Amino acid sequence: MLKHHCRRRHVKCDEGRPACLRCLRSYGSCEGYTTDGSGIITFDSNIPSTPSSNPLASQRPAVSPAFTNETEALYFRLFLEETSLELVGVFDTSFWGRILLQESHQQDFVRHALVGIAALSKSIKTKALTVAYPGTFGTIWKEEATKQREYALTHFGKSLRGMKAVPWAGEDYLRKISIAILLVIVFETMYGQPDLAFSHAMIGDRLIRRRIDIRDQARIRLSNGQRSPAPRVLDGDIFSAFVRFGLQMMTFVDTRPYMTHEVGRVNASDTMAKMPTEFFSLVEATYFWEYVIRRACHYIMYAAVRSQSNRTMREFSKPFSGRVLDMTPETSIYGSPYIIPPGLDADKEYHTTEIALWWSAFVPLLAETQASSLDLRARTGALIMQLYAITIKIGVEGTLFTNECAYDLFLPEFKEIASLCRQIDDNFREMSEHQPTFHVHLSIVPCLFVTVLRCRDRVVRRECIEILRSSQHEGPWDRFIIASLGSWIMELEEAGAEADYIPEHARVQFSRGMRSMETRLVMVQCVRRDRSPGWEGREPNMRWEEMAMNAEAHLEWVVTSDPLAGLE
Repeated sequence: MLKHHCRRRHVKCDEGRPACLRCLRSYGSCEGYTTDGSGIITFDSNIPSTPSSNPLASQRPAVSPAFTNETEALYFRLFLEETSLELVGVFDTSFWGRILLQESHQQDFVRHALVGIAALSKSIKTKALTVAYPGTFGTIWKEEATKQREYALTHFGKSLRGMKAVPWAGEDYLRKISIAILLVIVFETMYGQPDLAFSHAMIGDRLIRRRIDIRDQARIRLSNGQRSPAPRVLDGDIFSAFVRFGLQMMTFVDTRPYMTHEVGRVNASDTMAKMPTEFFSLVEATYFWEYVIRRACHYIMYAAVRSQSNRTMREFSKPFSGRVLDMTPETSIYGSPYIIPPGLDADKEYHTTEIALWWSAFVPLLAETQASSLDLRARTGALIMQLYAITIKIGVEGTLFTNECAYDLFLPEFKEIASLCRQIDDNFREMSEHQPTFHVHLSIVPCLFVTVLRCRDRVVRRECIEILRSSQHEGPWDRFIIASLGSWIMELEEAGAEADYIPEHARVQFSRGMRSMETRLVMVQCVRRDRSPGWEGREPNMRWEEMAMNAEAHLEWVVTSDPLAGLE
């Protein structure tokens, strides 16, 4: 939504309304926009466009999509030049750019979805300005954000109707429906409906598995390293997009059945056997990293079932009705084992060794990237891989821990996680110019969540909570909710601390989290185990605590017993 004023100042307009934020920061004033009379601010069609930093902008097909008005064309261009780059994040893929651009010229439902996603992304950024600039401007921006959101819903509604009309036959059916599902996942996640997003992710997972021709043994390796299981009908980068959403789902809430994780923990062992002893490019390192992390997460969730982790939770005292998102010890990587079954130690050792081998191959490349690369995206991507190698290793080790004090061994790793998260968070702010963005790869929130739950160092824990509170939304996560959850658990534990040390009997384990998708209330449950003399030889005695928060992460109510009575 360019303005004459930004062009005169040689400033790239950030399209904030009613004034450009870059103009306000740099010049203290902004003279506003032109409109097309529709109530939605638009480009002046007589102003030539500035060269785009997105190389996809120069790859437009010869024939432009059939836009119904200038506003629709504006948001399509916004997706191409801004939103697509944000979705890609720091790990390269052609799906959110080239592939969708090509499909949008052939499929109307794709074009409407891209317009809707761009408008929704813009509404989120505009809404953020109401906090940064309260008062009159804030009120106007709030109204503008509402208009953008309504425009996004209108176009995505058109897209959904087009998706339903896709013929259930033909060689390209799998490709079309896979693209449709990915677009729904993104829109629903951005709209704050992660339960619907991940439901579609599971539909896509099942659909791909069902439709793949098992006789097709062909494999292709794409630029990002991912291989499609059926490359004749499904591009590797489309398949890769599902893989990355699958990783995001496993670090959030994953309701897939036990068999998925039992198979997934050892899936692609032939590929892992070919992992080199040293990586020579970030593409190669990322390729094997995604396999290592995915297999390890599958193992953690497989181990949760075998160790009867759901026995550490119970029903909430005030259960929600209606649509809910339920994070349990067996649908997340944040639970704790109830028992340690025989043979699990060998499985654990297998995955810790695999992570260690990947890390050994990655260390020289990491050092080189951080020392010499001028590409902030590349450096940030390398840091994310380092961060998850550390975090998931702790998660794998924890599948054998029924004693929370065992995590104290990882204090150096927890300190490194906090430091890496702060650096990555700062890098993303710099890349986004301090505006809200949405990307589809793994975020820092799961790593901060693990540290808040497992690290009892007062300084590190508080630092992680502070990082979480620096912004609210990241992918499917509400960072404010996780920060409040962490603070509540920290206060519970520190009530029983001995000086700066929290003894085992005062420590709690996260056992359940539930969010009502209708009221937006969140309930959290944690448990203390009986650690009185002789506890090792008897059935564990559990004491649960629970609380509820509203959408603003403010405490609503607490149900608690005497937190320390009889547990010393």
